[in-house]
Amino acid sequence: MHLDIVQEATDPQWSDRTFPETDKQELLRVGRRFFRWQLQSFLIQLILCNGKTVSREVKNLLWDVKEWDHGKLNRVEWYCGTTKLREREGWRELGLAGWNLPLDKPTGLGHRGEEALGKLIGDCFHRYGFTADWKIDGGSC
Repeated sequence: MHLDIVQEATDPQWSDRTFPETDKQELLRVGRRFFRWQLQSFLIQLILCNGKTVSREVKNLLWDVKEWDHGKLNRVEWYCGTTKLREREGWRELGLAGWNLPLDKPTGLGHRGEEALGKLIGDCFHRYGFTADWKIDGGSC
C-alpha cells in the first residue's frame, strides 16, 4: 500500500523552489488528519519514508519514535526503528524507516545500492527483533 501525507497533486511540483512554503504548510496540515486515519484504519505494520520531508513529517505525526539504528550509504542517510500507534483497543507497534533522498531522484546508489539499502533496513529490523508478516512485490521480507 502506498500512502501520501499530502493527497493533492501540486503544480509546480512540491520540490520546485518556486512552490510557496505557506501552501506546503497548509497542505501538510490538512493531510495529517487523513494520514493518521489511514494508519488507524488499516493494519499497516511498516512505514517506509521516501525522502527527508516525509521522514520528518511522519516522525512529527507519530509519538514516541524509537530510532534503533541509522547510517549513510553514499549520499543516502537512513534510519530505522519503531513507534506506537494508539487505537481503541490499546497500542499497536509500527516499524518505521526512511531516508533523506527520494529514490526516484539521483542518489548515487543505482540499482545495487538501492538493494543494499533495503538489506540494511531489513537487517536492522531483524537485529532488533521486530518481525512482521511483510509482503513486498509478492516476496517475503
